[in-house]
Formats: sequence, C-alpha cells, structure tokens
Amino acid sequence: MRGPDPLKARALIDQAYERGVRLFDTANSYAQGDSESILGNSLKNRHDVMIVTKLGKQVPLKARLLKPVKNLVRGLVKRSAQTEDVVRRARGGLLPVSFDVPVLRRQLDLSRRRLRRDCLPMVMLHSPTAEVLHAGHAVDFIEKAQNEGALEHIGVSVDDLEAAEACLSDPRIQMIQAPLHHSDQEMRAWAARAGAQGRHVVAREVFRQAVRPNLKLRPETIEHLLNTALDTPGIKTCLIGTTNPTHLDQLLQMAQVHGSSSNAIEVF
Repeated sequence: MRGPDPLKARALIDQAYERGVRLFDTANSYAQGDSESILGNSLKNRHDVMIVTKLGKQVPLKARLLKPVKNLVRGLVKRSAQTEDVVRRARGGLLPVSFDVPVLRRQLDLSRRRLRRDCLPMVMLHSPTAEVLHAGHAVDFIEKAQNEGALEHIGVSVDDLEAAEACLSDPRIQMIQAPLHHSDQEMRAWAARAGAQGRHVVAREVFRQAVRPNLKLRPETIEHLLNTALDTPGIKTCLIGTTNPTHLDQLLQMAQVHGSSSNAIEVF
C-alpha cells in the first residue's frame, strides 16, 4: 500500500530487465500476492530470468479482508501522513509462518498461477527455523514438487546463523538467502563456507546498520556497503530492494563500476 502502483511497478521491472537484471525476488506473501501477479504479468514472455519466490509466511485474515479496498487505502496513504504511519506500523508486524505440507502445497499452486509459470525457476522456504530444516519435511515437499516438474531449484531464505548452518547439512538446498550486515563477521565466514560447498549465496539487508538504525545513508556509504558485500567470499548475488527508478540506475552503476554484475531487484 505504500509502494508504487502496479503500472509504476511494471515500468520499474521493465527498466531493470533492460539494464540487464535477470534475478527477481518475490514471495507468496508480498503485497498479499500482488507482487507475484505483477512479476508474472511483466515477465510472462521472458524466459531468461530467474524468478525466486518463497513459501511459508501467511497473510493474516484481517489483512486479506482488506485487500478489496487496497487501492482506496493506497490513495489515503498518499494524502495523509497519519494514515501512512498506521500502515507502516501494521506492515512492520511479523507474519505468521507455517511449513505444514497442506499450507505449502496451496501456496505453491497460488504462486504458479500468479507468476504464470507451470514450472517455477526457484522456490524457497521463507524464514524457517533450524529445527524445521533439520526435520526435513518442508524440504521433502519441495523436492517432491521438483520431481513432479513444478519447480526447477530448491532454496531457503534464512533469518539467522543457526538456520544458515542447518542449510549446509542438506545438499538439496541450492540457493540460500541470508542477511549480511556490515559488521556481522560470523555470517560472512558462513558465506565463504557455503560458497565453497557450491551453494549460491544471496546477500540481503546489506545496507542495514547495526549502529544508528535510523541513519539516512549517503551515496558514498551505500556504495561502500554494496562493494563490501560484493567482495565477500562466497557471495554470488546481492539482493537490493527499491521502488525508485533513479535509485535503481544508481545502484546498477555502482555495481558496474565495481566490476560486478548486479542481477537482483526485489519488488515490493
């Protein structure tokens, strides 16, 4: 509700594609499914892209009931700082998570429909704990769906080092998304080990500061943090979220000057 409308979002996706971006990250829960639908409509005839979607997080019933009036709320947000603040606080809450097989199966079917692909390039578990990963039933389900032709590759998006370590004990997991804060040396060491095992490691949250979290980042700070992430051994992809076309061009330019190929954008 606080991001761009669908037309502007599609224009941003087109801009990213034309600039060489080929990895697009989304999730079943993002924007109550609208993120997947926008990506599906934008990329339906482009078969050279890696679309990454994620299963496990659930949109609460209260939010689902508000979906029919989403455009109305978006208009109110643009006109009222008070309404925007209410939406920001509501969006900041943690979503419930379930890795029960019936939930994953329903979400996978919805993702395939929204993304307009019978076979999805990459499906991830969304923020599982180490216990869920060690239990194996959620990855078992995705592997079964892979064998049935519903997806090509298996991945996991983790929130902590314990879950990241659990991923390395399962050879079926090919891509791992992990937060890579500037000062997190333990996660950087993990990334190097994961990369050495042949896992495709995706760094996210690379601009989050451990100190002064409300700091407004300057361009030179952003470039330094981006380059530091790209230089980290084991990191193959840096996942950057933006809703601003100018910022997209600036970020891609920073990566190209650094000598890396920036190939990820997250659509909110």
